[in-house]
Amino acid sequence: KMGAELQGSEKLLAEFDTNQQQYARDHKEGFGGGTSATKFAEAYQGKDDLRNAVVVLTAEAETVMLGFCAESAEEGVNALKEWVSALQLPRGRLHGMDEEGVPLDMSTFGSVYIKYSSKGGQVFE
Repeated sequence: KMGAELQGSEKLLAEFDTNQQQYARDHKEGFGGGTSATKFAEAYQGKDDLRNAVVVLTAEAETVMLGFCAESAEEGVNALKEWVSALQLPRGRLHGMDEEGVPLDMSTFGSVYIKYSSKGGQVFE
């Protein structure tokens, strides 16, 4: 049976997700409404509540999956590291970031999408 804090966290994140998606559909700014979705998130007044809800759900989850869109690989990797550290998730190796153990120059990558799975084992070092 799910506790009240867990239920409240799940409800809060589901409502945020629904409202953000609706805002993106209504405003249609950027590819797929992405710019609108970002503006909605930036203006959202309950960011601390969202953070707390993510911490509560992560603590109870068997597997945590995260996705990061960023304008640069460096920005994406930094966001990944911050989230993984803050949520005390397992660290792994990041695919495609080195060649035979030598780090690649991330400045040439451009925009990125980074996927993380707490069961994946190969995310970043």
